[in-house]
Amino acid sequence: MRAISILWQCAPVNPESCKKYLHKEWKNAEGLAEDVRYYGKWMRDEADKRIGHLYPKVQLPKEYGGSDATVIAWIWARTVICPNPACGARMPLLHSFALSTKKGRETWVEPVVDRVTKVLHFEVRHGVGAPVGTVNRLGAKCIVCGISVPVDHLRTEGQAGRMDAQLMAIVAEGKGGRLYLSPSKEHETITKEVKSDREFETELSTHPQYMAAPRYGLRRHRDLFTSRQLIALTTFSDLVGEAYAVVLADSNDKVTLSLDRLCPWFGIMSKLILLQMLVVTYKVQFNRYVKFWINSYWACLAQPSNLMPQ
Repeated sequence: MRAISILWQCAPVNPESCKKYLHKEWKNAEGLAEDVRYYGKWMRDEADKRIGHLYPKVQLPKEYGGSDATVIAWIWARTVICPNPACGARMPLLHSFALSTKKGRETWVEPVVDRVTKVLHFEVRHGVGAPVGTVNRLGAKCIVCGISVPVDHLRTEGQAGRMDAQLMAIVAEGKGGRLYLSPSKEHETITKEVKSDREFETELSTHPQYMAAPRYGLRRHRDLFTSRQLIALTTFSDLVGEAYAVVLADSNDKVTLSLDRLCPWFGIMSKLILLQMLVVTYKVQFNRYVKFWINSYWACLAQPSNLMPQ
Protein backbone atom coordinates (compact mmCIF):
# COMPACT_ATOMS: atom_id res chain seq x y z
CA MET A 1 0.00 0.00 0.00
CA ARG A 2 2.89 2.36 0.77
CA ALA A 3 4.34 1.78 -2.70
CA ILE A 4 0.95 2.50 -4.30
CA SER A 5 0.60 5.69 -2.26
CA ILE A 6 4.06 6.88 -3.32
CA LEU A 7 3.30 5.96 -6.91
CA TRP A 8 0.30 8.25 -7.17
CA GLN A 9 1.89 11.10 -5.21
CA CYS A 10 5.14 11.36 -7.17
CA ALA A 11 5.98 14.86 -8.42
CA PRO A 12 6.03 15.43 -12.18
CA VAL A 13 9.32 15.08 -14.03
CA ASN A 14 8.72 17.52 -16.88
CA PRO A 15 10.96 20.60 -16.60
CA GLU A 16 8.13 23.11 -16.97
CA SER A 17 6.21 21.88 -13.92
CA CYS A 18 9.38 21.35 -11.91
CA LYS A 19 10.35 24.99 -12.44
CA LYS A 20 6.88 26.46 -12.04
CA TYR A 21 5.89 24.46 -8.95
CA LEU A 22 9.25 24.07 -7.26
CA HIS A 23 7.93 23.74 -3.69
CA LYS A 24 4.49 22.30 -4.41
CA GLU A 25 3.36 19.22 -2.51
CA TRP A 26 1.74 16.92 -5.04
CA LYS A 27 -1.35 14.97 -4.01
CA ASN A 28 -3.06 11.97 -5.54
CA ALA A 29 -2.41 11.84 -9.32
CA GLU A 30 -1.73 15.56 -9.79
CA GLY A 31 1.88 14.95 -10.81
CA LEU A 32 0.88 12.32 -13.35
CA ALA A 33 -1.76 14.66 -14.79
CA GLU A 34 0.85 17.41 -15.23
CA ASP A 35 3.15 15.03 -17.10
CA VAL A 36 0.32 13.74 -19.30
CA ARG A 37 -0.52 17.31 -20.34
CA TYR A 38 3.11 18.30 -20.90
CA TYR A 39 4.26 15.26 -22.86
CA GLY A 40 0.96 15.05 -24.74
CA LYS A 41 1.57 18.61 -25.96
CA TRP A 42 5.15 17.64 -26.82
CA MET A 43 3.85 14.80 -29.00
CA ARG A 44 1.33 17.09 -30.69
CA ASP A 45 3.93 19.77 -31.43
CA GLU A 46 6.42 17.21 -32.77
CA ALA A 47 3.73 15.69 -35.01
CA ASP A 48 2.87 19.13 -36.33
CA LYS A 49 6.50 19.67 -37.35
CA ARG A 50 6.61 16.36 -39.21
CA ILE A 51 3.22 16.07 -40.88
CA GLY A 52 1.47 19.40 -40.30
CA HIS A 53 1.83 20.24 -44.01
CA LEU A 54 -0.50 17.34 -44.81
CA TYR A 55 -3.30 18.97 -42.81
CA PRO A 56 -3.88 22.45 -44.28
CA LYS A 57 -6.35 24.90 -42.84
CA VAL A 58 -9.47 25.74 -44.80
CA GLN A 59 -10.56 29.23 -45.77
CA LEU A 60 -14.00 30.05 -44.42
CA PRO A 61 -16.68 31.66 -46.61
CA LYS A 62 -17.32 35.39 -46.15
CA GLU A 63 -20.45 34.71 -44.09
CA TYR A 64 -18.19 33.01 -41.52
CA GLY A 65 -15.55 35.73 -41.51
CA GLY A 66 -13.32 34.61 -44.38
CA SER A 67 -10.42 33.61 -42.11
CA ASP A 68 -8.52 30.32 -42.05
CA ALA A 69 -9.90 27.61 -39.77
CA THR A 70 -8.63 24.31 -38.43
CA VAL A 71 -10.22 21.24 -39.99
CA ILE A 72 -11.86 18.81 -37.57
CA ALA A 73 -12.78 16.14 -40.10
CA TRP A 74 -13.04 15.31 -43.78
CA ILE A 75 -16.18 13.37 -44.72
CA TRP A 76 -15.97 11.07 -47.73
CA ALA A 77 -18.41 9.12 -49.86
CA ARG A 78 -17.48 5.77 -51.36
CA THR A 79 -18.19 5.59 -55.09
CA VAL A 80 -18.51 2.96 -57.82
CA ILE A 81 -19.20 3.24 -61.54
CA CYS A 82 -22.86 2.90 -62.53
CA PRO A 83 -23.39 -0.32 -64.57
CA ASN A 84 -25.86 1.39 -66.92
CA PRO A 85 -24.03 1.66 -70.30
CA ALA A 86 -25.89 4.86 -71.07
CA CYS A 87 -24.74 6.43 -67.79
CA GLY A 88 -21.34 5.27 -66.49
CA ALA A 89 -21.34 7.94 -63.79
CA ARG A 90 -19.41 7.52 -60.58
CA MET A 91 -22.25 7.02 -58.11
CA PRO A 92 -21.89 7.82 -54.38
CA LEU A 93 -22.81 5.18 -51.82
CA LEU A 94 -24.38 6.92 -48.85
CA HIS A 95 -26.80 5.85 -46.14
CA SER A 96 -27.59 9.50 -45.49
CA PHE A 97 -26.76 12.95 -46.83
CA ALA A 98 -27.30 14.53 -43.40
CA LEU A 99 -24.31 16.03 -41.59
CA SER A 100 -26.13 17.44 -38.57
CA THR A 101 -29.65 16.65 -37.47
CA LYS A 102 -29.66 18.93 -34.42
CA LYS A 103 -32.88 20.94 -34.33
CA GLY A 104 -32.32 24.43 -35.65
CA ARG A 105 -28.88 23.52 -37.04
CA GLU A 106 -29.78 20.91 -39.63
CA THR A 107 -27.06 20.58 -42.26
CA TRP A 108 -26.79 18.25 -45.24
CA VAL A 109 -25.00 17.83 -48.55
CA GLU A 110 -26.68 18.15 -51.91
CA PRO A 111 -25.33 16.11 -54.84
CA VAL A 112 -25.17 18.46 -57.83
CA VAL A 113 -25.12 16.59 -61.15
CA ASP A 114 -23.82 17.87 -64.46
CA ARG A 115 -26.20 16.10 -66.84
CA VAL A 116 -23.88 16.59 -69.81
CA THR A 117 -20.65 15.17 -68.37
CA LYS A 118 -22.46 12.97 -65.79
CA VAL A 119 -20.07 14.22 -63.13
CA LEU A 120 -21.33 15.23 -59.71
CA HIS A 121 -20.03 17.31 -56.85
CA PHE A 122 -21.34 18.07 -53.38
CA GLU A 123 -22.50 21.34 -51.86
CA VAL A 124 -23.36 21.91 -48.21
CA ARG A 125 -26.91 23.11 -47.49
CA HIS A 126 -28.64 24.23 -44.29
CA GLY A 127 -32.13 23.60 -43.02
CA VAL A 128 -34.42 20.63 -43.44
CA GLY A 129 -34.73 18.72 -46.70
CA ALA A 130 -31.83 16.26 -46.79
CA PRO A 131 -32.39 13.74 -49.60
CA VAL A 132 -32.75 10.04 -48.91
CA GLY A 133 -29.54 7.99 -48.95
CA THR A 134 -28.52 5.93 -51.97
CA VAL A 135 -27.77 2.54 -50.36
CA ASN A 136 -29.62 -0.08 -48.35
CA ARG A 137 -29.25 -3.80 -47.65
CA LEU A 138 -30.38 -4.70 -51.18
CA GLY A 139 -28.03 -2.46 -53.09
CA ALA A 140 -27.83 1.14 -54.27
CA LYS A 141 -29.45 3.69 -56.53
CA CYS A 142 -27.62 5.81 -59.08
CA ILE A 143 -28.56 9.44 -58.48
CA VAL A 144 -27.56 10.33 -62.05
CA CYS A 145 -29.71 7.93 -64.07
CA GLY A 146 -31.95 6.55 -61.33
CA ILE A 147 -31.44 2.81 -61.89
CA SER A 148 -31.24 0.36 -59.00
CA VAL A 149 -27.90 -1.40 -58.61
CA PRO A 150 -27.72 -4.78 -56.84
CA VAL A 151 -25.33 -5.26 -53.95
CA ASP A 152 -23.42 -7.90 -55.92
CA HIS A 153 -22.30 -5.21 -58.38
CA LEU A 154 -20.96 -3.10 -55.50
CA ARG A 155 -18.96 -6.05 -54.19
CA THR A 156 -17.66 -6.93 -57.64
CA GLU A 157 -16.47 -3.36 -58.20
CA GLY A 158 -14.78 -3.30 -54.82
CA GLN A 159 -13.03 -6.64 -55.30
CA ALA A 160 -11.81 -5.49 -58.72
CA GLY A 161 -10.23 -2.41 -57.14
CA ARG A 162 -12.61 0.02 -58.85
CA MET A 163 -14.23 1.41 -55.69
CA ASP A 164 -13.09 4.97 -55.06
CA ALA A 165 -13.99 7.84 -52.74
CA GLN A 166 -15.03 11.46 -53.19
CA LEU A 167 -14.76 14.25 -50.65
CA MET A 168 -18.27 15.15 -49.54
CA ALA A 169 -17.77 17.83 -46.88
CA ILE A 170 -15.22 19.49 -44.61
CA VAL A 171 -15.90 20.08 -40.92
CA ALA A 172 -14.02 23.04 -39.44
CA GLU A 173 -13.72 24.71 -36.05
CA GLY A 174 -15.85 27.82 -35.67
CA LYS A 175 -16.43 30.34 -32.89
CA GLY A 176 -19.88 28.93 -32.17
CA GLY A 177 -19.10 25.29 -32.83
CA ARG A 178 -18.58 23.15 -35.90
CA LEU A 179 -18.85 24.60 -39.37
CA TYR A 180 -19.78 22.36 -42.29
CA LEU A 181 -18.20 23.45 -45.56
CA SER A 182 -18.42 22.31 -49.16
CA PRO A 183 -15.44 20.19 -50.28
CA SER A 184 -12.22 21.75 -51.51
CA LYS A 185 -10.29 20.37 -54.48
CA GLU A 186 -7.02 21.21 -52.71
CA HIS A 187 -7.93 19.11 -49.67
CA GLU A 188 -9.10 16.19 -51.77
CA THR A 189 -5.93 16.24 -53.88
CA ILE A 190 -3.60 16.26 -50.84
CA THR A 191 -5.31 13.22 -49.36
CA LYS A 192 -5.24 11.23 -52.60
CA GLU A 193 -1.70 12.07 -53.69
CA VAL A 194 0.22 11.55 -50.45
CA LYS A 195 1.68 8.06 -50.02
CA SER A 196 2.75 6.28 -46.86
CA ASP A 197 6.32 4.93 -46.90
CA ARG A 198 5.33 1.95 -44.76
CA GLU A 199 3.60 -1.16 -46.00
CA PHE A 200 0.99 -2.89 -43.86
CA GLU A 201 0.16 -6.24 -45.41
CA THR A 202 -1.73 -7.86 -42.53
CA GLU A 203 -4.98 -9.43 -43.71
CA LEU A 204 -8.43 -8.68 -42.31
CA SER A 205 -10.57 -11.51 -41.01
CA THR A 206 -12.91 -12.96 -43.61
CA HIS A 207 -15.30 -14.44 -41.05
CA PRO A 208 -18.78 -13.23 -42.14
CA GLN A 209 -19.87 -12.68 -38.56
CA TYR A 210 -17.23 -10.05 -37.91
CA MET A 211 -15.95 -8.46 -41.08
CA ALA A 212 -17.84 -7.27 -44.17
CA ALA A 213 -15.00 -5.13 -45.53
CA PRO A 214 -13.22 -7.95 -47.46
CA ARG A 215 -16.42 -8.60 -49.42
CA TYR A 216 -15.96 -5.14 -50.93
CA GLY A 217 -12.27 -5.52 -51.76
CA LEU A 218 -10.87 -4.10 -48.52
CA ARG A 219 -8.70 -7.10 -47.65
CA ARG A 220 -5.91 -5.58 -45.57
CA HIS A 221 -5.92 -3.42 -42.47
CA ARG A 222 -4.30 -0.58 -44.41
CA ASP A 223 -7.28 -0.52 -46.79
CA LEU A 224 -9.38 0.87 -43.94
CA PHE A 225 -7.28 4.06 -43.87
CA THR A 226 -6.16 6.73 -46.30
CA SER A 227 -2.41 7.09 -46.79
CA ARG A 228 -2.55 10.34 -44.85
CA GLN A 229 -4.25 8.61 -41.93
CA LEU A 230 -1.60 5.88 -41.97
CA ILE A 231 1.16 8.49 -41.92
CA ALA A 232 -0.47 10.26 -38.96
CA LEU A 233 -1.03 7.04 -37.01
CA THR A 234 2.50 5.76 -37.54
CA THR A 235 3.89 9.19 -36.63
CA PHE A 236 2.01 9.20 -33.31
CA SER A 237 2.99 5.58 -32.67
CA ASP A 238 6.65 6.49 -33.19
CA LEU A 239 6.27 9.48 -30.89
CA VAL A 240 5.02 7.28 -28.04
CA GLY A 241 8.38 5.51 -28.03
CA GLU A 242 10.27 8.77 -28.42
CA ALA A 243 8.31 10.29 -25.54
CA TYR A 244 9.64 7.51 -23.32
CA ALA A 245 13.19 8.62 -24.10
CA VAL A 246 12.32 12.28 -23.48
CA VAL A 247 10.74 11.48 -20.12
CA LEU A 248 13.81 9.43 -19.19
CA ALA A 249 16.15 12.28 -20.16
CA ASP A 250 14.09 14.88 -18.26
CA SER A 251 14.10 12.74 -15.12
CA ASN A 252 17.81 11.89 -14.99
CA ASP A 253 18.68 14.74 -12.63
CA LYS A 254 15.54 14.39 -10.54
CA VAL A 255 15.31 10.70 -9.67
CA THR A 256 17.61 8.98 -7.24
CA LEU A 257 18.52 5.36 -7.79
CA SER A 258 17.20 4.17 -4.45
CA LEU A 259 14.80 1.27 -4.91
CA ASP A 260 11.94 2.83 -2.97
CA ARG A 261 12.05 5.92 -5.27
CA LEU A 262 12.96 4.31 -8.55
CA CYS A 263 10.17 1.71 -8.62
CA PRO A 264 7.34 4.22 -8.07
CA TRP A 265 8.83 6.54 -10.68
CA PHE A 266 8.96 3.78 -13.27
CA GLY A 267 5.33 3.08 -12.42
CA ILE A 268 4.47 6.71 -13.13
CA MET A 269 6.37 6.66 -16.43
CA SER A 270 4.70 3.40 -17.46
CA LYS A 271 1.29 4.91 -16.77
CA LEU A 272 2.21 8.01 -18.77
CA ILE A 273 3.28 5.99 -21.80
CA LEU A 274 0.23 3.72 -21.44
CA LEU A 275 -2.10 6.72 -21.53
CA GLN A 276 -0.38 8.01 -24.65
CA MET A 277 -0.75 4.59 -26.28
CA LEU A 278 -4.46 4.54 -25.39
CA VAL A 279 -4.94 7.91 -27.08
CA VAL A 280 -3.30 6.63 -30.28
CA THR A 281 -5.42 3.44 -30.10
CA TYR A 282 -8.58 5.52 -29.69
CA LYS A 283 -7.53 7.59 -32.69
CA VAL A 284 -7.23 4.38 -34.75
CA GLN A 285 -10.79 3.41 -33.82
CA PHE A 286 -12.34 6.65 -35.04
CA ASN A 287 -9.98 8.05 -37.70
CA ARG A 288 -10.60 5.48 -40.38
CA TYR A 289 -11.56 5.64 -44.03
CA VAL A 290 -14.48 3.29 -43.34
CA LYS A 291 -16.77 4.63 -40.62
CA PHE A 292 -19.94 6.58 -40.05
CA TRP A 293 -19.81 10.30 -39.26
CA ILE A 294 -20.55 10.32 -35.51
CA ASN A 295 -21.76 13.71 -34.36
CA SER A 296 -20.87 13.32 -30.68
CA TYR A 297 -18.48 14.56 -27.99
CA TRP A 298 -16.47 11.34 -27.75
CA ALA A 299 -16.03 11.10 -31.52
CA CYS A 300 -14.88 14.71 -31.56
CA LEU A 301 -12.11 13.82 -29.11
CA ALA A 302 -10.67 11.48 -31.71
CA GLN A 303 -10.55 14.05 -34.50
CA PRO A 304 -7.09 15.11 -35.69
CA SER A 305 -7.35 18.72 -34.45
CA ASN A 306 -7.45 17.51 -30.86
CA LEU A 307 -4.10 15.75 -31.22
CA MET A 308 -2.27 18.18 -33.47
CA PRO A 309 -2.78 21.66 -34.97
CA GLN A 310 -3.58 21.53 -38.64
